Amino acid sequence: MKVLILIRVCPRDQELAARCERTFEKVIKKCDIRWFAEEGEYKLWTFSPFIWHPFFDNYGGRDYVLPFIEELKKLNVRNYDYIILTDSDIQLLKNPLEQDFEFGGIQDQNNLRHFSGQMLIFKRELFEKVLAYKDIYKLTEELIEKNISIADDTILSWIATEYTNKTYNFYDQDYWIHSKEI
Repeated sequence: MKVLILIRVCPRDQELAARCERTFEKVIKKCDIRWFAEEGEYKLWTFSPFIWHPFFDNYGGRDYVLPFIEELKKLNVRNYDYIILTDSDIQLLKNPLEQDFEFGGIQDQNNLRHFSGQMLIFKRELFEKVLAYKDIYKLTEELIEKNISIADDTILSWIATEYTNKTYNFYDQDYWIHSKEI
């Protein structure tokens, strides 16, 4: 099984991101790591594959949604079984891929179609289907008109849960820690 890990990072979170990278490499042996990096100066990496954008950071927000999704569409994920989108302040403790699911993360108890953007896990086939969704722009505008607070996780999980019921809620299961403390 081969996994693509996409870590969102900004210059102020470099140490967190380095810790995040180490925990993923330790827990998931066959993984490639790519960085969705906010433009800025990085001192901890000299060779890792970066994808640059002014809004790629660990804090998301509405302005970040469509540029992030457009960059995801450019990725060649054909050789991967799973794609994981994660914030830089995640410390992976156990391999979440030991569970059987197509889409997973921390599910919002008040909105079962929303999974937290701290970490979203997709089977490749579902990931490709989500990104091929024809009405992403329309869905984004509809949610904004309904005063639903959106970020990339809102849109991605909304579409993923439209396509599959085979989800996994990692809430309170100790697969990872979400913390800015070093």
